Amino acid sequence: MKSLPLLLLIVSSVAATGVMIAGMHGYGPLGYISYNVIQTNNNSTEIIPAYINLGNITAGETGTVSANATLVISSNGTYEIKLLHTEKLSKVFSSFNVTISIGKTTLTLTLDHDEQELNLTTGKYNVVITIHYKVSDNPHGDLSVNNEPLLIIHPYGDHENSEDNS
Repeated sequence: MKSLPLLLLIVSSVAATGVMIAGMHGYGPLGYISYNVIQTNNNSTEIIPAYINLGNITAGETGTVSANATLVISSNGTYEIKLLHTEKLSKVFSSFNVTISIGKTTLTLTLDHDEQELNLTTGKYNVVITIHYKVSDNPHGDLSVNNEPLLIIHPYGDHENSEDNS
């Protein structure tokens, strides 16, 4: 009976060696495939956001900064753009105005007027975002922010993703 385990060990070693030799002589996978099917919604919007960094700012400082984003609209409609975190921003800035140029339309959002609607047709838009700001003389609250959402766009009336996490 002790010879049976030894015999099984020898047979399995020979089989493994045969597979390894076959792999070395051109036998084996000829190709591999990977994929991930993503269901697309024809009414979706594609956004390449702008990343805006004001850098190190000091009390009383004023400034202007611009950045570009890309927006691809797949269906005509009315859209809403909203400035987020206005309560938090109002503790740091005494003035914070965001001008957004999309196609032939220009909108201005402020801490007091933080959302606007606009009509867009199907297409790709270069969006220019310009921020004019004045830091409060006594800023308080969240004094350090890193890559926090600032602006959102969604179809008008769709408030599912428009939370203001102030």
